[in-house]
Amino acid sequence: MISDQKLLETFYMAGVVARSLNSSASILRTMQESIPMPSLEEVDGFLERKRPLTLEIFLPSILQVAILGVEEMVSYVRSIDPESVSKIPGLESSSARLDAIKQRLAELEWEPSGSRSHETAG
Repeated sequence: MISDQKLLETFYMAGVVARSLNSSASILRTMQESIPMPSLEEVDGFLERKRPLTLEIFLPSILQVAILGVEEMVSYVRSIDPESVSKIPGLESSSARLDAIKQRLAELEWEPSGSRSHETAG
């Protein structure tokens, strides 16, 4: 079983990473603001399969996905107090987030090395 100390250290490091990611989100927003945004008609045309996917549609879209993901992660890390994690509103309905750890565990099971152990010394 992992120790409480190790969990707190990991939580602290997640905070450090969150600050770094916040800076990354700022850079991503600046990048997105530096390029022309497609019109709604262009995006709708692609979604309706009336237009091909172009770099002008794809690049701002993928930047927006990255920005939202980074901002969501930063928000989660900043709002969680290790003492009150079980009281986070809506946590019980966050199955998509909890599925992420299940997916990672499945990936670890199938890594080529095959030597990954889920037991951690505490």
